Amino acid sequence: MDVTKMNTAITEAVQQAISTEMAKLPEIVKQAVSTAIQELQEKVNILESKVDSLEFRNQSLTSENIQLKKDLSLVAVSSAVQDINREVYSRKWNLVIHGIPGAPKEEEATTEDKVRQMGAECLKIASAQDKSQHPFAACHRLSAAKDAGIIVKFANLSSKNKWLANAKNLRNTQNNISISPDTPRCLKGLRSELLGYRKNLPAEQKKAAKTQYSQAWPFITLNLGNGRNFKPKFCVEDLVNRYYEHSVANIDYNYNHIKL
Repeated sequence: MDVTKMNTAITEAVQQAISTEMAKLPEIVKQAVSTAIQELQEKVNILESKVDSLEFRNQSLTSENIQLKKDLSLVAVSSAVQDINREVYSRKWNLVIHGIPGAPKEEEATTEDKVRQMGAECLKIASAQDKSQHPFAACHRLSAAKDAGIIVKFANLSSKNKWLANAKNLRNTQNNISISPDTPRCLKGLRSELLGYRKNLPAEQKKAAKTQYSQAWPFITLNLGNGRNFKPKFCVEDLVNRYYEHSVANIDYNYNHIKL
């Protein structure tokens, strides 16, 4: 055989073989790609299943967290109110008096004499200076400052109630003396709210309005007469913050169902 023809035959055979294999290549690639896609899809399905499971768990934890915050809120409020109830009860023997002049670091005996004199002259209690009829368990200034307020702890409630009832005689007088029950610091805002409301009442209604104190929520109300009362707005967050004196802003306070 001629060498040239042999080379030509070999070349044609190789080209034919290559053409045959090249014809198969698209199908091979297609199958390989299809297999790879199928494997990837299976992995994606597994991942999606895991993601769905994690999302469900996250939703469950979120719901549990919300419920926990509600439970903690309820516990915080209930605990605060119970503690305030006890503190109000423990202070029921006390009155706080402002407006009686006094020197810095005034002696307790001097303070008591001034209080009893005020009781006789301003409150119109004839027996105010009789220590047997109106015994004090304690009587002293609230601080060492000049003209500081005074706290009086009575030995019996009848005397305390009489002095508080006779505080009405301080109205329309030239002195600036005021008498009020001893209330926890966290309730000061409630009293301020009531006095602010009273300040804006018409003259006759303002004159008739009387502040009333109790040993349960809302602790302080404004008696407007004719069976009408004004109560301070109930703010759970304010109550808890004031009582515990730290921020609890992360607690959910939206509970109208809380019974106090």
